[in-house]
Amino acid sequence: ITGASGFIGSFVTEQLLSKGHEVCALMKKETDTWRLSDVLGRLEVIYGNILDVDEFSSALCDWKPDTIIHLAWSGVTNEHRNNIKQVENINANAALALLAGSLDVRKFIGLGSQAEYGPQNILLNENAKFNPSTIYGNAKLASYQICKRICSLNGMGFSWVRVFSTYGPKDNASWLIPYLINQLDSGMSPKLTSCEQKWDYLYVKDAARAVVAIAENEKASGAGAFNLGSGCAVPLRCIVEKVRDIVAPEAK
Repeated sequence: ITGASGFIGSFVTEQLLSKGHEVCALMKKETDTWRLSDVLGRLEVIYGNILDVDEFSSALCDWKPDTIIHLAWSGVTNEHRNNIKQVENINANAALALLAGSLDVRKFIGLGSQAEYGPQNILLNENAKFNPSTIYGNAKLASYQICKRICSLNGMGFSWVRVFSTYGPKDNASWLIPYLINQLDSGMSPKLTSCEQKWDYLYVKDAARAVVAIAENEKASGAGAFNLGSGCAVPLRCIVEKVRDIVAPEAK
């Protein structure tokens, strides 16, 4: 698993270990592993940078993984969404998929994003039109298409999980719900738009459960892409007001 120390990745890792799977995490030596503090002792670790496959290919070869769950991505926060360095992720995804093929990995699972579709005021299924509006969304879509082809050429099972919005413990403080909680709890007024757009939020442990289910289900290997959300989008204003009512009911 790559991205094990991340928000979704930490819960995927915990659930895999709790179900008795052997798990090896790829991470940089300087990675802050606070999200993994409860399971780090039960986890194998390979040190390396996902942007440099040569750095860890030998160690991964020795470990002989059956399945690769690729959740790592460089530049996920909003300020990096249109940074041209997003393109580096495409090369990293392709290189990891090629390495997986050479190691006879049976299944490759990658983490996509709703950003591949771009803003669309409709219910999005897996057949929806792609119209990414950021370099991040374009890079995710390109990674999906390239990895899908590499896996096909190497006879590897392939699944791509397009994540919509997630929430829960251990979330990044800069994301919306933790930001709202921290601002309101400090007696401050969050900076917001009119919040009319509809968002689909899924609890992070349920998102992780879905990724693990895909990893464990043989039928999912050839299914291609999955949209991962609750299936219920609500106006963002409703979510903001619900958080307000819990944390600081008197706040405007």
